Amino acid sequence: MRAKRTGLREYGALAAEYTSGFERRWLHTVDRDGETLLGSADIQSLADLGNAYAVIKEIRPLPFSRDTIMQLVMATLIPFTPLLFTLFSFEVILDRFIGIVF
Repeated sequence: MRAKRTGLREYGALAAEYTSGFERRWLHTVDRDGETLLGSADIQSLADLGNAYAVIKEIRPLPFSRDTIMQLVMATLIPFTPLLFTLFSFEVILDRFIGIVF
């Protein structure tokens, strides 16, 4: 998580500096050297910087989440359900499931 904090701090500072320069150039000046915002590399760079910052914000301590684990467990257990119904009645399975959940 240190990498996330460092990345957010460094990219945050870079983004603040870049957006200040972007604002000065495109919002607070009249002289833009004949360049228009449409087609300017500045706007694409701003979007790229925002995307890079968003990726850093999504860094997690583990490469998988609780949802991923649940999907794996379900994908593993679902093929065994026909076997369960051959060994136990539906009522027994339902009673045990309710006992586990509640």
